[in-house]
Amino acid sequence: MIATKTEGNTLLEVLVAGAIFGLLSVVLVLTMRTNRASQLKTDAQSQTQRACLNTMNQLRNALRGVQVVIPSVGTNGSLLRYYRPVVGSDGMVVVTPAGLPSFSTTPVTLTLDSSGKLTSNETPPRILGRLFANGSVNFRRVSKGVLEVDLRAAQSLGGPERKSQSRIVSRIPVRNS
Repeated sequence: MIATKTEGNTLLEVLVAGAIFGLLSVVLVLTMRTNRASQLKTDAQSQTQRACLNTMNQLRNALRGVQVVIPSVGTNGSLLRYYRPVVGSDGMVVVTPAGLPSFSTTPVTLTLDSSGKLTSNETPPRILGRLFANGSVNFRRVSKGVLEVDLRAAQSLGGPERKSQSRIVSRIPVRNS
């Protein structure tokens, strides 16, 4: 009888096991990389959506009861100029003898700077929102009492073709000028 050795593994078995382990490791690393890239893109999209929503909410509050001067009816642009209603010491809007609201004599101007901040020219300057460096804003006067605001927040994700964008268009009631 010939004695056979049954202990240990052959070289071929060790090589096959190593190859299987290597393939599983590569698949795991690629899956983790893809998952991370997807997570970064989702986070960036969430940031741009939040930026649009927060800025629109700030604009709605800031433009409550204002008298818009620029843009005029039928025109649009990235500049908004308006007059705020005068508020008395009791927190109520001051009205004229005719029963109409009284407006301040100093106009407020909203502009979007190169870093994507929507700011007013008030003292101190008020930041109404951040739309990132690639963001934009367009104000369009639809009718005498309606201002349409088109906000776009956009940020680059590391390449020219990789960008996260979000857009909100809303109509806000304003006073006739």
